[in-house]
Amino acid sequence: MAAHCRRGIGDPFVVSHRNAVLLSAAFLSAAMFVGGRAAAQSLQGSWSDTFHHSTVAPAGTDFAAPFRGPGFVPPPASGVFSWGFYTSGGGAFQPVHMALIPKGPHQGKLLVWDEWPVVLRASSALDPTNRFWSCQAWAIVDPEPRLPRFRNFLLPSVPFGPKDGSSYTVSGAPFDSIVCAGHAWSQEGDLIVAGGEMGDIDALTNPPLINNFEITKTLVMFDPVAASQPFGLSCSLYPGEIGAWKKPGNQELLVGRWYPTVTLSQRITRNGLNNEVVVVAGGADFATNQVLNTYESFVVRASNSPAGFLTRDPDHGPTTQVMPGPGGTLNFNFREMLGLYPRLHLLSTGDLFVSGYGPDSSAFSMNAPLASRTWNRSVGRFGSVWNASRENGGSVFFARMAGGALQDVVVRLGGWNTSFLPTSDAEACLASSGTAPWITLPPMPGNSPGTVGRTDLNPIILPDSTLLVIGGSALSTSPPGYVPVLQPALYVPSTNTWHLQPAETTLSPRRYHSTAALLPDGRVLVGGGNDRTTGAHPDYAIFSPHYLQGNPPPLRPRIVSITGPAGAVTIDPLDGTYVLDGQDVDTGLPVVFQMTCTDLDPNDAVVRLVLLAPAAMTHHSDMTARYVELPSNVVSSTRRNFLTMDGNRLPRGYDMAFALNRANIPSKAVWVKIRS
Repeated sequence: MAAHCRRGIGDPFVVSHRNAVLLSAAFLSAAMFVGGRAAAQSLQGSWSDTFHHSTVAPAGTDFAAPFRGPGFVPPPASGVFSWGFYTSGGGAFQPVHMALIPKGPHQGKLLVWDEWPVVLRASSALDPTNRFWSCQAWAIVDPEPRLPRFRNFLLPSVPFGPKDGSSYTVSGAPFDSIVCAGHAWSQEGDLIVAGGEMGDIDALTNPPLINNFEITKTLVMFDPVAASQPFGLSCSLYPGEIGAWKKPGNQELLVGRWYPTVTLSQRITRNGLNNEVVVVAGGADFATNQVLNTYESFVVRASNSPAGFLTRDPDHGPTTQVMPGPGGTLNFNFREMLGLYPRLHLLSTGDLFVSGYGPDSSAFSMNAPLASRTWNRSVGRFGSVWNASRENGGSVFFARMAGGALQDVVVRLGGWNTSFLPTSDAEACLASSGTAPWITLPPMPGNSPGTVGRTDLNPIILPDSTLLVIGGSALSTSPPGYVPVLQPALYVPSTNTWHLQPAETTLSPRRYHSTAALLPDGRVLVGGGNDRTTGAHPDYAIFSPHYLQGNPPPLRPRIVSITGPAGAVTIDPLDGTYVLDGQDVDTGLPVVFQMTCTDLDPNDAVVRLVLLAPAAMTHHSDMTARYVELPSNVVSSTRRNFLTMDGNRLPRGYDMAFALNRANIPSKAVWVKIRS
């Protein structure tokens, strides 16, 4: 089922606005699909590999014994304070946060963490006071296609109860979590996490109530290759395991932030600073409204840096301060305030572009010194037909090649207004172009037939440049009213149409608190969602997009090597990542590399190379998500030369590299690290 453009026949990105500002046709050009084979390709995907997440795993499911290590009395198998315990899911595991690990022994697996705390008692060998501890439940999920599995961990956060370890009162169990935080992968492949929530759980009520609810100033990092840490307030507790949470010494957010966006800026070179900077923007704090329209920033280094892996941006001192959003700190105009998960994208210009909460966008540069830093309040200010906040909508970033130049396109879609009315609206902006407006795209379809709008959706950029939207909530055109959207939808830029996909076989409601991530093999892992029923609706399911369908499946290119000007390039021995220089160290010019593929039939060829950043999804927002098409040219049917670019147009860090053939079928990805 396809939805047609509201603007009629033609390219919806080519419009006139004021001074004939033209949005390029490249993003929607049929030239993206080379040859006639793409037109015949089915646009329907399929579901497979549903599985549940528990602490008492069936034999062969867990890839290590859960809760290994000394001194733990495991949490209860079910009920209050068990793994996966939360109010609306009845015991289902809720991966509210999902991030694709880009490096180390768990590369290509998913880091997830749950909504509610787990409570257990530590032995005197770990904690001399022998108290109970409230812990953040987290896990590593391996979506291997023949045997999906997981490994469970706990992150201790709050000790409580009598020091002699006697019984405690469950009506006031404290917790301090990184749930409802924001996060993004750094250039070194570490996950920066900011914000969260804390309070007390009254577990004697049904459903449980949260008392003394507060917002946290938490700032932590997850290092996928560090050894698990000793027992304490920031640790992983599992001797011999790899993957550690680290908390910077004496460093936290200036204000508590609940639902903040975390975005990595380009490498900053102002005022003697020469490091990556992370921006933490928006969110809410019950104590002060100023959080809604402010941001703060931190310098990011490798987790083992002697200078500290997270330190405050020196440009925001010596008196530390939060910085104003567009229109000022106290501007609560819903049209332009940063708000909840305001969604900041790093553009190819180096600017940060705000695409959501409110309908009016803005941009600013972290490279500008604080004294001269201003918000560009002209780009993305016109053309939108959705004149309300876009809470729980989605937003993604494309950097496309057009006539030899890189072009930024931000697409935003769905969400609801302050009256909780969802929209089917979808629109795009050429975000790096001056005063570019928003251009209306075809409306997103809901369930077929009978629903209106889609909020709580998860937008996923696929390697063939199509956009997959999974899950959501909608209004029904008939009773019962507010219903889950069970059918994913695929947006195809070349035809400017939407195509409904089959519903998950278990009809799982992937609504609020659902997450999704593109995997290196081209599949999509989907998890969580409020309103699921334990046993009937799985914690995870895997969607195989249209390009993986067929009997037999289509022949996919296979990347076998990447070489540089001097031949072989550095390959990380730990995980096989290709390490590529972003610029020549002597000249500063782009570096020419060559990618070689096999598994092509005699009439086929590799025609396009793209990079996709590893996912870091929560609350339907992923500020790590970006699609970058590399400048490339043909060497032979199996080889293409490609260029790296400066750190603005090609941010440093880890990416999945895909090669696509004439039928627009992507290879499995190889991992690359673009370094300065």
